[in-house]
Amino acid sequence: MARACEYPDVAEEFGWVAGEEYGKGDRTDNLGSAPIKRTYSQYYDKASIMHYSSYQGAKRGASKKLDYPIVAWKSGVKPHANPTEDEVEMIPDNRQITSLDTDAVKRLYPFIWD
Repeated sequence: MARACEYPDVAEEFGWVAGEEYGKGDRTDNLGSAPIKRTYSQYYDKASIMHYSSYQGAKRGASKKLDYPIVAWKSGVKPHANPTEDEVEMIPDNRQITSLDTDAVKRLYPFIWD
């Protein structure tokens, strides 16, 4: 299972098409020859318009942050297995495109910008 998460080509053998988007390892282009390097920002963009808010999919009456399906670590908190309410924050319903959103689209669709 760990290999499927690290190498998208392994995930694809099992029919998991999301492997390409979530794999950690590098991969080759569609022809199998040119390496494609994965480069991600050190900054996690929780303000991205593409990010779900904490409220989407939440149960009615949720009163604690940890009752919501997705929350973010507060700045400076090192992720670990047992978060507390004080270590996480809600992710807002984002409605504006961030500069990282723009950069990502330009990387994914370079032919549009030529």
